[in-house]
Amino acid sequence: MNLMIVDDERLTRETLATLIDWQKLGISEVELASDGMEAIEKSKSIRPDILITDVRMPIKDGMKLAEEFVCLYPECKILFISGYSDKDYLFNAIKLRANAYIEKPIDPDQVVNAVEIAIAEIKKDRENKALDIERQEMIRQDFIRKLLSGDIFLSKKIALKAGFSYENKKWYAETTYLADDNDSSALLEALNEYKTLSDVYVCKAGRFIHIITTNMMIGLQKILPNVANNINMELYVGTASGMGGIEIGNKALNESVEAAKNAYYFAKKTVDFESILDNESLKYCEFETPDSLFTSPKDTKLMITAICNKLIDCEGMSRSFAKDTIFKICSNIVSEAKLYNIPYTPLSREPQALWKWLNQWDTISDLREALIDAFDLIVVKTDKSTHVRRAIEFIEQRIGDCNLSISMVAAHLGLNQSYFCTLFRKEMKKTVGKYITGRRMLKAKSFLSESNTHIKDVAWLVGYVDVAWFIKRFKQTYNMTPSEFKDRCG
Repeated sequence: MNLMIVDDERLTRETLATLIDWQKLGISEVELASDGMEAIEKSKSIRPDILITDVRMPIKDGMKLAEEFVCLYPECKILFISGYSDKDYLFNAIKLRANAYIEKPIDPDQVVNAVEIAIAEIKKDRENKALDIERQEMIRQDFIRKLLSGDIFLSKKIALKAGFSYENKKWYAETTYLADDNDSSALLEALNEYKTLSDVYVCKAGRFIHIITTNMMIGLQKILPNVANNINMELYVGTASGMGGIEIGNKALNESVEAAKNAYYFAKKTVDFESILDNESLKYCEFETPDSLFTSPKDTKLMITAICNKLIDCEGMSRSFAKDTIFKICSNIVSEAKLYNIPYTPLSREPQALWKWLNQWDTISDLREALIDAFDLIVVKTDKSTHVRRAIEFIEQRIGDCNLSISMVAAHLGLNQSYFCTLFRKEMKKTVGKYITGRRMLKAKSFLSESNTHIKDVAWLVGYVDVAWFIKRFKQTYNMTPSEFKDRCG
């Protein structure tokens, strides 16, 4: 804490500064001033927590100084010293809520006692303020949660309790999707300056951080993109707005969530909900697929990549339209796979299960890679050498075997392990080990999307005895833990 001593008598202020062990009391810095004007100027650099001032001084006396300190530093505790027992001074000291009025000649013990009382009050004030901030933060977060859930009646009660003015105002809502939940603490810390503003509410829920406000100037600043630039963080932000009461606030907030999901899905920095077009408006984005997907597998993979890239680049693209488009591609692959009598592929499922498979990918880029991998599985069975086809069939059959290894696959084929690895990598463009891990992780995702599965059971089903090692592998692959993935799947 910092303390300032103001007295026009040099001997008095210097004696007070040196006679008392301020460090022992918890005072780290002591500043001296000879009058009120000098005190005001010096206070700008140290912002005193406690002011000890003489009452009668030239230029600006102690009472006027105290009045200014009350305005400049409301939390500062004031102790008056005076050689006069004047009732007017005492009355003014009481009016200014001074902590003590000490008469000269000064008794150091009396000063120490008064300062100790002031320090105790400062600590108590700070504790109460911290509690008030904590309570206010809880109210703000509760408000956003109720608003998100559509509980309008409770939202109104909480808003009124927090003094949040909302009727007939323009609402601004921003939501960001966090690709990595570890980024949340840095982002929330950067948002602290906004969290204390009136009519600005900030809340974290899972991988989303929500901001809602009726403050036009703040809303127009686009808080999240600005903060992201300041802390060099990649955010996927959805925005929405609307004019009206709290029901519009609920609508704007939920629309910002949908826009944030769209931003993350298509890797856009910012998406405004109003810019997302409905499926009817997106007919111009229809795509054609080749008559035969398997005539030229390389061309088909290029087509899948091109379509997904076009979906990403198309302005106003909605997630639902993108998934509709990719569902058609998947359906064509499934239909043609049947012509080859291929019994296994992640896509050879009923439409409902196929939709579930599509929905487990958080971004269109992830879905594109998964779709190409799935297509490769079919192509392998129609286009690869006998050895590689047999290897993949064996791996698929033994994917849950914890003893599955490269040497086991090579032995099954009757090939030298080194030769087999070279052949596999040449045809599949990846090592056997990476292929096995990739297939296990895809299988794990499929199992985890079922609500009644436990993580340790999934680890066992895809060939991992060590659950911790499975979790580490999963996070390395998908940048999230199995638990976080299950939470997303609901």
